[in-house]
Amino acid sequence: MQMVRTAVFVLAIGSSLLLRAAEIPWANPVGGSVSVGANWTGGKVPGAADTGILGLSSTYTIQAPEALTTTGLKVTAGDATLDLSGKQWTLSQPMVSGPGLLVGGAAPSGGKLRVSGGTLQANSGAIGVDAGSMGLVEVKNAGKLNSLGLLTVGGAGEGDVELSGGSAMVTLGSLLAQSAGGSGSVTLSGANTAWTNSNFRVDIGSWGTGEVRLSQGARFFNSAETVLGYVVGSQGNVFVQDAASSFQNVGRLTVGRLGVGSLNFSGGAAGGAFDGLVVGAATSGKVVLDGGRFDAAGSAIPAANVATVLGEVQGGIGTLELLNGASFKSATQAQIGREGNGFLTISGGAQFTSSKTGSTSGSSGIVGRGRDNASATGEVSITGLGSAWQQDGDLTLGLAGHGTFSLADGATATGQNAFLGREATGVGVAALTGQGTQWNLTGGLYLGGDVGLAGGSGQLSVADGAKLLIGGALTIWGNGAVDLDGGAIEAKGGLQLAPGAELQGIGNFNGPIVNLGLISPGHSPGTLNLSGSFEQRDSGALRIQLGADGNYDRLVLDAAAALGGTLQVELLSGFTPKAGDEFTILSAGKVSGRFDNALDKVTFGGGTFDVLYSATGVTLKNFALNSLPGDANSDGRVDLTDFGLLKSNFGKEGGLAQGDFDGSGKIDLTDFGILKSHFGQTQPTAGVPEPSTLALALLGVVALGLARRRRSN
Repeated sequence: MQMVRTAVFVLAIGSSLLLRAAEIPWANPVGGSVSVGANWTGGKVPGAADTGILGLSSTYTIQAPEALTTTGLKVTAGDATLDLSGKQWTLSQPMVSGPGLLVGGAAPSGGKLRVSGGTLQANSGAIGVDAGSMGLVEVKNAGKLNSLGLLTVGGAGEGDVELSGGSAMVTLGSLLAQSAGGSGSVTLSGANTAWTNSNFRVDIGSWGTGEVRLSQGARFFNSAETVLGYVVGSQGNVFVQDAASSFQNVGRLTVGRLGVGSLNFSGGAAGGAFDGLVVGAATSGKVVLDGGRFDAAGSAIPAANVATVLGEVQGGIGTLELLNGASFKSATQAQIGREGNGFLTISGGAQFTSSKTGSTSGSSGIVGRGRDNASATGEVSITGLGSAWQQDGDLTLGLAGHGTFSLADGATATGQNAFLGREATGVGVAALTGQGTQWNLTGGLYLGGDVGLAGGSGQLSVADGAKLLIGGALTIWGNGAVDLDGGAIEAKGGLQLAPGAELQGIGNFNGPIVNLGLISPGHSPGTLNLSGSFEQRDSGALRIQLGADGNYDRLVLDAAAALGGTLQVELLSGFTPKAGDEFTILSAGKVSGRFDNALDKVTFGGGTFDVLYSATGVTLKNFALNSLPGDANSDGRVDLTDFGLLKSNFGKEGGLAQGDFDGSGKIDLTDFGILKSHFGQTQPTAGVPEPSTLALALLGVVALGLARRRRSN
């Protein structure tokens, strides 16, 4: 047993001696030739089985007159320059045995290695990996750093790589800031200066904080995946700073996976992601393209043909800003707010293009998808002359989530069909404002639903000289509404309002209209101009509000109007017409039919008008005050019969005969209040008898029931 222990002890000592013998420190503080034994401790030049140690605290240069192979190279202190003069120093240690290149010493000075004019090649490398350590590798004068395995820049310590003067770095995978609390950076500057990666992904901010900077024509090219902000708590930042510099990815590019990511292009720099771009996968990511261009191709979502995604899953927040003439091309569909929140801003003449290529639904853009998370939100803002989103397919705002779309100040957008609030939980909002602002659709526009099917909620506003041009039809479902405020809409396929839909405001609409919903000219008061035929069917309503000094709502048509449905008349606050006042509320090339509730008179909460129909218009005249507010059946008494009419129609639309005493067109608690305040009256000129205590008590109980009923609805 003693013999065995002795043998083991000797073997251990032997191994230790061999290890120490294989690590040969540099001994000359002023530098010299790598091939001169006197420059190394022990007088031996490191061989293929040895590891060179550069640990002196001085600044010095080592020349390499010939190619050299060692197992490894460690830089633990000082500032050493390898002047390779076109030669190659090969570090042969296999990656499974640890990094062949180790650079890093104790802060604050750390260890620095500068490679000039040749190639330093390792099977793997680690720079600043230990806690509290600092490591720097600089490659210059067309030098090369090749890592044929994983290169770690910054583990638990601080690691930096600087490339300039046409130098290059080749890696087969790289982690910047591999450990929490660590930091890693790579800086490239100068024409033909490049970092090329393949095989395994590049993490910029793997667990800590990572950064890459490119300027003066430097290039980054990765044929694998690139991730900025890999895990929770990490952060990755990339800056590409001029027109000659580029950041290109063949694999998927994720900006903000579980950590925070930021990708910034300025000065006309270019970038690309050819297997999809995801910004804000599960946390926060931001891409800013200030001038220059970016191309996204392939599919960030497997087999989905979606090249660009902002806000991939719930919790993801993705932002894309295009500024100052920037050009962004998504070769397939773009999704702004897939299941998270996405924000797209286009300004300063920037251009965003997306395509329906590969989409089975013909969609080139979805804002607020929300199929797995109905709270998903997408927001698009396009402002300024020349700024645009160009599409060759359909755009959906609020598929099952929430989507908003804003065009302003001369911005434009193009596409085929557009859907606002397409599915039941979808909410879509589009706003166009300003002269020169224009949205061109070659197909149709659907608010609050799909083709032939009602869905969610869709709201559209066109204001201040903006234009909406629709090659097909404009369909407004029951939860849809259009507001014109000095804008113009042209729908070659016409406009159809379903029951519950609304068109209101001032401005111009060009195209035939079929109204089964509500048309309300003006913003009280105002004129709505229609160019095309007009038909109002049984469920349709025209709301007219009247004010003083000739200010009242008008519907003006240049073609035929076929009337039916309901005429709703309201008096603006404080206005009471005189008996001799006349209001031409509708004018048309030809008028046929009559409003169902106003064959020759219209009675509303404020009073009664005679309705005069001519060949080309409709006029209200001979106003008379209602003799008794709350008298639904006009029998001269406000009693339980009138209350019964109100109760049976409560929550519905109707006129005076149904219990609408304020002229709003709907029977609600306001009408009940009017009835209650006049309950028991018989005529306005006679004394007003007090309603009985029992009647008032009964009405109070009923009021509570009606209020509860309204809340439940």
